[in-house]
Formats: sequence, C-alpha cells, structure tokens
Amino acid sequence: MKVSLKAVIYPTENSEKVSKAVKNIFPDLRLEVEKRKGYSIIKGKAKERKALEKLYKMLRKEKILDTARNALMRTKQEDKVFFTINKQAAYVGRLNLSVESTLGAIEVEIEDGNIDVFIDWLAPETFEGKEI
Repeated sequence: MKVSLKAVIYPTENSEKVSKAVKNIFPDLRLEVEKRKGYSIIKGKAKERKALEKLYKMLRKEKILDTARNALMRTKQEDKVFFTINKQAAYVGRLNLSVESTLGAIEVEIEDGNIDVFIDWLAPETFEGKEI
C-alpha cells in the first residue's frame, strides 16, 4: 500500500499550524515542506497501514464510517482512492472529509493492490451504527 498526502500552505497560513493539522490525523507520516514561489506545499508519504491508525480510530470515534465509506467508494479508481480533510477541522483534532478538492484541504491518496479489502478495513459497512 502507499499513502500520499499534500496540503498547500498559503502565505496567510502558519506552516507550523498546517503541520500540526496533518500530524493530528497522521502522526506517523514523514513530512517534508517544499518551498514554491509565494507558497509552500507540505507532503507526506507512507507504505504501511500503521500510518493510518489514527484516522482509523477517529472514523470510529466520530461515528462517520458511512460518510468515509461513501467518499472512498465514490473516488475508487482501479487500485486508488482519494479524499480530502479540512485543515481547520484537523487542526483541532476533528475529521471533516470530502471528495472534492477545496482550498484549505489536506489531499489524501491511498493506493493498494486490493483496494476493496482496504476500504472494508478502513471504513466497513455498518448496520444501525455498528460495523458489519
């Protein structure tokens, strides 16, 4: 599996706060910042599920498995899924998932040889709020 994320750090944003937002959801990801003309991009990569453990737990704690599963299923393409997490929500330790790339988003792409099994692990189907 391969996890990749990126978030633009706009000139009006504090890079340490954006880093904190990413680390609040993905504490085990190795991050690097690329300076560009007028802005920066924070990037992270991982090759193991351990990097997604906090996200896995947060999806259950916040009871948004159905929302997450719908987002993953809508963006599934062969062996990849894509979703975004709002930076402001992540900064305060909350999840706000979307499938649209918006300003202020952490863009996440996950590639796995068996993407359906991965989706079932991260965001399984539920019935009456319980995992099936």
